[in-house]
Amino acid sequence: MTRPQKVILAFSYFISETGPTNDILYFLLTKPSYALVLAQIEHFEFYPFISSYTNKALSEFDNSLITGDFQKLITRWQDPNNTENDRKAILTEAEKLIPNSKQINQGLENSQNRKNRFKNACNYIQSKIGNLLKVSTPSPIRKLKKTEAIEQFIDYLEQYYGSKPVEISSYYAIDGTVDFQNTKVYLIQFKMPNGFESIGVTGPYTHHFEDLTMSDIKRMYKKTHKKKLQTLYYGWYLSHKELQKNASASKLTETTWEDTLTKLQDLKKSQIPVNTTPLDTYFNLGGEHFFIFKGNLLYNSKELDLPEDLNNIEGVMGWRTAKAKGITDYYKGEDNLIFCYRQSPISSFLQRESLSEAVLNKHDFFLYYWIGYNKLLLTHQHSY
Repeated sequence: MTRPQKVILAFSYFISETGPTNDILYFLLTKPSYALVLAQIEHFEFYPFISSYTNKALSEFDNSLITGDFQKLITRWQDPNNTENDRKAILTEAEKLIPNSKQINQGLENSQNRKNRFKNACNYIQSKIGNLLKVSTPSPIRKLKKTEAIEQFIDYLEQYYGSKPVEISSYYAIDGTVDFQNTKVYLIQFKMPNGFESIGVTGPYTHHFEDLTMSDIKRMYKKTHKKKLQTLYYGWYLSHKELQKNASASKLTETTWEDTLTKLQDLKKSQIPVNTTPLDTYFNLGGEHFFIFKGNLLYNSKELDLPEDLNNIEGVMGWRTAKAKGITDYYKGEDNLIFCYRQSPISSFLQRESLSEAVLNKHDFFLYYWIGYNKLLLTHQHSY
C-alpha cells in the first residue's frame, strides 16, 4: 500500500471504532490490535487538534499493557453479558490508566473539529488522488510455527557464523501486524560453540546483534525486557528497510544538529536539555527525524539566571544525586540521561531514559529502540 492509502485506512478504522460517543478508549478496548492506528493519527494533516496528546496516551497504553491492567479490562469488555453500566464502569477504569485519553476525547467531541477533520480529509484525498489509486501488493508474510521459526534461525546462524548453535529455543512469541499483515514474531535464545549467548529475532525478519550478550539482557529490567527486545528489533527492521531505499537516511549534518538544538533549548520551555553531547546517531525515517544525544535535563523557571552557553552548566542534577553528594545549591533537573528527539513535519517529542539501562547505552540500540517504540505495530503478546 502507498502511504496515503495507509493514512486513509487508518482514518477509516479510527472513526468507525471510537464508538457512538467518539471515545478513544472504546476504540482501544474494542480493537486493541489496531493501536497502531493511534500511532498514525498524529501524522494526519486533518487531525492536528489531538497530535500533542497521542504520544503521551500511547505511552500510558503501552505501560498498562506491560502491567496487564489494560488486558484485564479488554477481557471484561468482551463479556457478552455486559450491561451499559458495566461498559461505562470499564471506560472509567480505562481513563484512569490512560488519563491523556480525556484530552483526545475533548478534541474529538468538538463540533468544529468534526467538520474540519472531514473537510481536511477530503482535501487530503483530492491532493493525493494519484497515490491513492496506485496499488502495490506486498510480498505475503507466512506465519511460522515455533519449530519452523527455530529451523529458520538455525539456518541464519549457520550462514552468519559458519556453524550451528549448540543450544537454541523459542524465548518469546508475539502475534501482531508487520507491514499491515498478520504474522508471528519470535525471539530466539541461542548459544554458539564459542560460548556466545544472546537472543535474536525471526519470523518476517531475522536478525541478531553481535554486541548484545546474554549478560547485557540479564541486566535489563526483568518485567519489560521482552517488550524492549521486541521493540529494539522492530526498530532495526524499519531502519534496515529504509536504508535500502535511502542510503543517506542515517547521515546527520552539523547544520541540522545545530538548528535542532536551538529549538530544543528555547528558554520559553519548562524543560530544557543542557550539557548536550551529540552521538552521531541519527535517522530519517520517511520524513520523521530521530536524534540521539546525551546530556542533562534542566527544570526551567523564570527565576533562574542561566548562562549563555546552555551546554556548559555546572550543577544540573536530580535531587537524589544532590542528596547523595550532600549538595544543596544546584540547578534542579535530571542528570546522566540519554535523549531521543523525534521530529515530524507536524509534531515533535523529546524522550529520555537513564544511562543506567545497560543495553540501551549502546547508541545504535537506543536509536533502534526509540524508532521501534514510536512505530511498534505488534500489540498482542504472549510467551510460549
